[in-house]
Amino acid sequence: PMSGTPIKNNAGEYFTILNLVQPRRYPHYAHFVERECDSYNNGWGYKIGGLKNPDKFYEDTKDFIIRRTKDEVLKDLPEFSRQFSHVELDGKVKKIYMDLISELEEVMYSDDMDASAQGAAMIGIMIKMRHIVGLSKIPAVTEHVLEFLEETDRKIVIFTHHQDVMALLNAELIEHKPLLMKGSISAEERYRLVMKFKDEDTSRVMIASTLAAGEGLNLQFCSDCIMMERQWNPANEEQAESRFHRYGQKNAVTAMYAIVSETIDEYFTQLVEEKRAIVSGALDNKEYHWNEASLMSELAMVLITKGKKAWKL
Repeated sequence: PMSGTPIKNNAGEYFTILNLVQPRRYPHYAHFVERECDSYNNGWGYKIGGLKNPDKFYEDTKDFIIRRTKDEVLKDLPEFSRQFSHVELDGKVKKIYMDLISELEEVMYSDDMDASAQGAAMIGIMIKMRHIVGLSKIPAVTEHVLEFLEETDRKIVIFTHHQDVMALLNAELIEHKPLLMKGSISAEERYRLVMKFKDEDTSRVMIASTLAAGEGLNLQFCSDCIMMERQWNPANEEQAESRFHRYGQKNAVTAMYAIVSETIDEYFTQLVEEKRAIVSGALDNKEYHWNEASLMSELAMVLITKGKKAWKL
């Protein structure tokens, strides 16, 4: 119940905590979703979004939910900004990427698959597309980091998702002795790696798995990071950003998101910002008119119908 991030995807995730703290008031999940949450059936399954009425939920729970935002409790915390840098899709992989869009369209309109198999196949194709754009970002991110190291004396962390993307980026930056925080290392090893990054000047670069470095670490001695590969879940990215923007930070924090133009990256970024608004509305009593479409199915439809038409940030 004291979690800093009680929900990550939708307001329905609130039920577990509410049931634990007030089981008589919130005894049944289905009843909570029906009464409190924006929800609908999109033909693929039952989907849950934000709160139906954030103001009413706030009034109903204010006797036991006390939530303070970072701005309220850390008034002297430096500014945080999220920036987006667009790069082009590598010509070597463009045909592969376009073939995947065609494959996605075939699966989406197939009459030979049930809904479950169809959904799984579509997600699998989109995962491949994300991987391709992740690999395509390596030259641009490498160039950005090299310029950063030359022009500043600060440290920087690059967040990746795929192991081969981390390995190839490491190879490009090997002269600068990057520290690698992989998902396979223990919590104790992660702590030692952070201390080495903080105390030693042998490397000013860390390449980290977003999921491995997103929780339980203090990186407020560093104020710059790059989100090289997006996560399906925006809360995981916010957790990683919060490693820097926390008590003890003395500088303005910048999180740069590398976005490959006219690809799944651009469309997914739009949907992520909508999803971020849903969670924000549920947690901080902010009004939000939920776009009634699930993240994955809408992303697939956008990719098929819009093709190469870029979404402008």
